[in-house]
Amino acid sequence: MGSATWIFAIILVVLYLIAGAKILKKGGDSGWKILIPIYGNYCLYKVARSESIFWGTILLSVTTSLLSRLILSAQRTVGTIFLIAVGIISLILAWKYASNMADAFGKGKGFALGLFLLSPIFMLILGFGSAEYQYGYSHSEQKTETVDDDF
Repeated sequence: MGSATWIFAIILVVLYLIAGAKILKKGGDSGWKILIPIYGNYCLYKVARSESIFWGTILLSVTTSLLSRLILSAQRTVGTIFLIAVGIISLILAWKYASNMADAFGKGKGFALGLFLLSPIFMLILGFGSAEYQYGYSHSEQKTETVDDDF
């Protein structure tokens, strides 16, 4: 990859982390949790009330990683159909998560489409915009932590 591609990728990751931290704070969680790989994403799914989608995505990823080489080497046609089906299921799960995240902040299906197609930009809009979290706190009805982290 060229240096411009790396710079663009780093910018996208930083934007994702900033947006994720802001969304977690709006959802009643600590923003620093976004920095922990996998758990940070789980916290975002929890804000969207999509924990089952998170676990489904993880299961799908692990299964595909383990079986794709085996299936493609044994039966190319069956393997190709399997991988296409997995891709379609992944898109459905990603759409459902985007839709749930939009709902969690009182946004409609158009905004969900934006989250689905241009996630870092629309996550920044959620994080820095005026949208309020619709479900109260995501982890408990009473927030026990009073520390305001600036991340």
